[in-house]
Amino acid sequence: MRLVTRSLILAVVWLLGAAMNAQAGGWAVITLDDLPKQITAGQALTIGFTVRQHGKTLRSDLRPIVRFDRTDAKESFEVTAQRQGGEGHYVAEIKFPSAGQWNWHVDIEQFGMITQPMPTLSVQAAQAVAPTKAVPAKTLLPPLAAILDIVRAINRMLAREAGATPAPALSAPVNLAAMKAIQVDQAALGKELFVAKGCVMCHTHALVKNDQGTFWIGEQPPDLTNVKLNADYLRQWLKDPSALKPNTAMPTLGLKSDEIEALIAFLKANSQ
Repeated sequence: MRLVTRSLILAVVWLLGAAMNAQAGGWAVITLDDLPKQITAGQALTIGFTVRQHGKTLRSDLRPIVRFDRTDAKESFEVTAQRQGGEGHYVAEIKFPSAGQWNWHVDIEQFGMITQPMPTLSVQAAQAVAPTKAVPAKTLLPPLAAILDIVRAINRMLAREAGATPAPALSAPVNLAAMKAIQVDQAALGKELFVAKGCVMCHTHALVKNDQGTFWIGEQPPDLTNVKLNADYLRQWLKDPSALKPNTAMPTLGLKSDEIEALIAFLKANSQ
């Protein structure tokens, strides 16, 4: 009985220590450079990310560990990221042993048990490439674009000779279903970026699961489930928060324009 009680007390003390460490200074926001795409098993992949303690201070003296887990096959491996590039930037050289869906996260053990989840990666199997036969140069045809340019030039010449004005090109009809699908894809990408860029470490969103909870210093960041701000304001905010609100706790993450648009699509998806 005493052994059980002592173990329980130690466990509670450890959990309290981890929580106090997180709130007192032991947490960080990790911003992934880019979402990995077209990943193939057995092929080398470089993943880069930036670490900001408290979401603000760049830290270059850490040993982030990137952990991967393919639960359906009970496979797992880990890689220690190395310092490379600008202040607070790290890279990890990855090679997936098999195809499948891989969950992964980044741990920084210097900060205790703080871990940041990342979007699930889909790894494809390596495909055997059949050898191609060389085509004799004399049998090669001109590129299609070159042929079209020649046809257009001939049409312009004939039109000038006939004194006629070339007919305007017909505009393609608007495909509402295709536009809706693009919006959905943008929102799905934005959801992944919400995790990969570190938003999930400070902000909550009903569609993003985070068992660990959020962290912050000072004023609590807003819940982003139902954002009412207009797209133009969000665009400026995500590009350079301090330009709109000096001394804000929100860092400038160096987001690309397409990443900003995807994040806006995700944040505005529930506010229509």
